[in-house]
Amino acid sequence: MGKILWGDFKPMDIIGFSSCSGHGVGINLFSLGIPFYHCSHVAVVAFHPDHPWPLLCESTTLYHEPCVVQGKVLDGVQWHKIIPRIASYRGMVYHYRLREKLSPSAESQLSQFLVSITGREYDTWGALGARNTLLGALVRRGHKTDLSSLFCSEVVMSAGQKIGIYPKHALSSGYSPNQVIRRSVCEWRTHHRARWVKRYPCVWNRHIKSVN
Repeated sequence: MGKILWGDFKPMDIIGFSSCSGHGVGINLFSLGIPFYHCSHVAVVAFHPDHPWPLLCESTTLYHEPCVVQGKVLDGVQWHKIIPRIASYRGMVYHYRLREKLSPSAESQLSQFLVSITGREYDTWGALGARNTLLGALVRRGHKTDLSSLFCSEVVMSAGQKIGIYPKHALSSGYSPNQVIRRSVCEWRTHHRARWVKRYPCVWNRHIKSVN
């Protein structure tokens, strides 16, 4: 086991979070995942033009630290330093590494897209209505993409589509965190299988263990 290093994270890597809270359990149950194991939240690694190190871009309402880009706590699309975000998380954290390094132009395109959606509100109804959740199956939501507000997996999906690693026809609003991970690893084969970055804080805290 080694310490988490900034250099471990590259643009378009995915960080998956599996929460120990009731909220995380609910998300997993609604998205047909296993609580305390599968992902209840996802975020994407990218460079921001104003910062020299890679940051985590995510859409959430549950992290109460100021966005390092906007300088305030908000609900919606925001940026955070990767290591403090992981260290403070109560649950399991996975690192899904991109199989092939992005070209400089793709890295720039990824950053520009994420900067363009920074500050947009969290899409609660979109998250509930993602097509592969139980509720989505009932109400038939997620039939079109609307980036005026975004939930976590919609940010990851839209970013991947923008740089051409995810299918353009896939609806970014139709995927839960679990579905994004399953497709990325098993079907689209854009990312490696997970490695544990952290388990519950009282067990491992800030160490890495490979599960490849």
